[in-house]
Amino acid sequence: MGLFDLVVAENGALLFDPAKKEEKPLSEPPSPAFVDRLRELGVTPLSVGRSIVATWEPHQKIVLDGIHELALELHIIFNKGAGYA
Repeated sequence: MGLFDLVVAENGALLFDPAKKEEKPLSEPPSPAFVDRLRELGVTPLSVGRSIVATWEPHQKIVLDGIHELALELHIIFNKGAGYA
């Protein structure tokens, strides 16, 4: 990654400076309660990053239910069949 000044990661939610090896989150980390709830609801696969939670599009309704149930100000974005909150 030495060719770049900054790397945009996690669908734009994280900046990485390769020269300094520093990360700068551009949003809050995922709510532990939200992640726990998705696991309880059986969402799999479930990938938890520093700023986003990812799974596949078939879990859209379950993820939205979890967002509403916990009254979170989140939305889902899609990219090639994957959903991110």
